[in-house]
Amino acid sequence: GGGQIVLILAIGQDPMVLSSRCSILRYAGHVVTPLSSIAEAIELFRKADFDLVLLCHSVPVEDRDILTSAIRALDPNIPIYTVAALSRETPAGFADGLLSCSPRNLIGEIGQAVRKATPRLNSV
Repeated sequence: GGGQIVLILAIGQDPMVLSSRCSILRYAGHVVTPLSSIAEAIELFRKADFDLVLLCHSVPVEDRDILTSAIRALDPNIPIYTVAALSRETPAGFADGLLSCSPRNLIGEIGQAVRKATPRLNSV
């Protein structure tokens, strides 16, 4: 218990992967909005308030970089992470880092990423 609810914008172009990842994150208590369109993701980010952006490895690197740049322009402090296909894969492009695709690790790593990005949550 005592976990912080994190609002996550999850972008992926593999519907199966995206759907199962969102289920895992929701099970961990997070609020997840899944999208497959880069344009929609940027539009929604403009209107809504997210704590973290999660990019699936199914999103092409060029698209990840476009999305990351656009989101950083709107909110320079938002943590943006790519979920790896393989644990050995190096972080792609402009993202803050790479998260594990294993459910147990992913949940822990998201918690760490958000705590790192938003120190104010630690004092609550």
